[in-house]
Amino acid sequence: MRHTSDDETLKQLNTLLFEPLLLNFPGKVKDYLIRRADSESGKTKTAIETTIKIFKDYLDDLKSTGVIPELHPPQTQRDAYQRHFSRLMSESLKEAEKESVFFSLVSKSVLLYGRKSIDYVYRPDGQSTRMETPLQSHGTEIEFPRLENIDPFGLDYMLRVFRVEQLKK
Repeated sequence: MRHTSDDETLKQLNTLLFEPLLLNFPGKVKDYLIRRADSESGKTKTAIETTIKIFKDYLDDLKSTGVIPELHPPQTQRDAYQRHFSRLMSESLKEAEKESVFFSLVSKSVLLYGRKSIDYVYRPDGQSTRMETPLQSHGTEIEFPRLENIDPFGLDYMLRVFRVEQLKK
């Protein structure tokens, strides 16, 4: 946005920021755009603020419809889908581990709970030494695209079009 002075290009970039980015990833992308709007100036700042306003208006319009029961399946159906999806991911992970070169080189350990991992290392003289490794917590976060639930084929098609249209270097 900083490198263009053409209003039509800025408008197209705003459209791309709104859809597919803000519609699919409203959390992280919105936070990033708010931070960028604070550090930008001129037309770029105006364009980002316009996109954020369009997104807020979109959310207000969604909320104005009230609660539509058809869009909120019962908890039992959501749980059934989660179990189905979890089973698919577990099977996929097992298949990937079977073909993994990395897992053929290292051993796998499953930790159920605790604050330490205990291993026994055998020395050349045949005696074993107990090694305790303290565990630390870590976390990861992923934001799943919202349109994947509503229109998975439309989102997939849009992403394929973007890949084909990318500039060749």
